[in-house]
Amino acid sequence: MPGRGRWKDPTWLDRQLARVRQSTSEIEALMARQQAAFTAAWERYCERFSKRYPRQVKSMRLRLEKRRRPHTSVKRYAQKRRGLRL
Repeated sequence: MPGRGRWKDPTWLDRQLARVRQSTSEIEALMARQQAAFTAAWERYCERFSKRYPRQVKSMRLRLEKRRRPHTSVKRYAQKRRGLRL
């Protein structure tokens, strides 16, 4: 309704809230698909590495665990965009 102002449309706020809810669920679904794809790729890499370098599997696993940190960069970015702090 381009000719009508927001203040004249009683359903405007409900439509905006529905749009936000829908986009949030779409983002969550996208992140879940990306996490599944990453996990599958990581498992393929680990399998290939262990076949190609069987003696180095233990040392590589220890090196990766040492450098591993929680994946919070996406969460932090989203919170900063909303103006929130950790």
